[in-house]
Amino acid sequence: MRDWDYENEQWTRLPSYLKHLPLFTRHYDLVSLFFRSLWSVILKYWFFRFYIRLKVVGDFHEVRRNYPKLLVIANHASHLDAVSIAAAIPFRYWLDVYIAAAKDYFFSNALFTFFSKHCLGAIPIDRKDKKGEAVELCLNLLSNLEAIWLIIFPEGTRSKDGFIGQFKRGVSLFSEKTTTPLLFLYLEGNADLWPKGRIFAVPGKLTLHVGPVHPPAPIELIYESYRKWVTSINPHAFRDEGGRIMTAPFPATALELKIGPYKVSAAPTGQFGLDGGAMFGTVPKVLWEKSNPADSANRIQIEARALLLSDADSKRHILIDCVIGADFIEKYGEKAGPKFAEMYAVDREKASLEKSLAKQGLTVNDITDVILTHLHFDHCGGATTFRDGALRPTFPKARYYVQKANLENALHPNRRERASYYAANFQPLVDAGVLTLLNGPTENILPMISVGVSNGHTEGQQYVRVSDGTTTLYYCGDVIPTSTHVRLAWVMGYDLRPLDLIDEKERLLTRATQENAYLFFEHDPYFDVTTIRSEKGDFGVNERFRLA
Repeated sequence: MRDWDYENEQWTRLPSYLKHLPLFTRHYDLVSLFFRSLWSVILKYWFFRFYIRLKVVGDFHEVRRNYPKLLVIANHASHLDAVSIAAAIPFRYWLDVYIAAAKDYFFSNALFTFFSKHCLGAIPIDRKDKKGEAVELCLNLLSNLEAIWLIIFPEGTRSKDGFIGQFKRGVSLFSEKTTTPLLFLYLEGNADLWPKGRIFAVPGKLTLHVGPVHPPAPIELIYESYRKWVTSINPHAFRDEGGRIMTAPFPATALELKIGPYKVSAAPTGQFGLDGGAMFGTVPKVLWEKSNPADSANRIQIEARALLLSDADSKRHILIDCVIGADFIEKYGEKAGPKFAEMYAVDREKASLEKSLAKQGLTVNDITDVILTHLHFDHCGGATTFRDGALRPTFPKARYYVQKANLENALHPNRRERASYYAANFQPLVDAGVLTLLNGPTENILPMISVGVSNGHTEGQQYVRVSDGTTTLYYCGDVIPTSTHVRLAWVMGYDLRPLDLIDEKERLLTRATQENAYLFFEHDPYFDVTTIRSEKGDFGVNERFRLA
């Protein structure tokens, strides 16, 4: 092939911001060679030995002997990722390594540009590029160079929570158009070392796994193959479409559940993050992180899961809680709205209430009743929506049920709960006259549906019991937010009266055990439903299910 220099026809067609990169010439550029050698010493023999303890699992030499031309793909959760891969690859191959790097970060100023140009040999990728110029460059390099390892992060951006997201189609485009195979890499621990929002990396351990080489294929097949390989290393690396961690620490069984006339379905609405310490109170992290791993901000990812009860004959469709909702800017303001979504790591990309209803052939207009356990934002945020220029009830034909004591608490919150009660989530219901206020435990508020009351978490929370006399299910709300909280002493730091809550849990779990009832969890990242058993004065999970 022709040398890549500034006079080549294919080079002059590229945008000006790409033309300064000397390593696109196949000549040895002495400046870049010097700085890449210096950077290699700094990376390999200091930074990634003493500050970040990098361990490479696999053999790059063997891969290189068999595959001089590759697309190298890896998960992306940190600014550290590109330099970690560069440090792991033997220096003798560095002049054939190119990194597709975000132009708006790695080339954002003169210092970063010099580093990216001479030390990394990075290709600036303009993520807002409409003309496909960077895509053309990558295709040209893969088509014309006999030896090239082009490093691409197929998620397109860094993960917010450390979990691996869906792949963009550009990876399969490059691979299939140029018949270039793909090398799988997995960076384990990168999210904890330099996540979004942190100025610089923190010291720690990082493991880079060198995986199999995959032939060119459609993106769906590439993603599935990558997922299978990575989950064999780290079962908690992915989430499923409902937002749960892809591989739970315990097996779960699919369950088709019907109680009386009601078909029982989970309605996942997305995921968000809450502080792990707050979610488990005085329980030591060394215990709870085994089942609920935290991100770099100490948030555990939890589900926002409602329950749908559908009676096809009467066309009654009942929703229990409607979780965190959306329209944050309209509800909380132009400044607070985006911060709210960022602080709680709200992710509605794969699941939303509308999508869950659509899977059942329903829309918001089909919901006839909404039972709200309480009015904290993560339980009733979806009760209102911004429509026709104002905040209105999300379900225009529905009655909403809540405890009177909880509404009064929400209207006049104490200092500790003020950040959990937002009037935008319930005042439109009051104004529209669609609230039915309940006074304490109430039998049969709807056919076969009753509510009990718990005051340990917040004043006037209600949990829901659905029973036809043979099969019983409890919607636990924040009395028992996840299956990990089944143990009596495992209560949240958010709970106002933890000792009272422990007593309330004991009464609820004792009755549920006697009835062999199902427990439905609103915030469990793994499971929809479990049964429970008594364990020497405490309780534990018996069987775990995902509702079909």
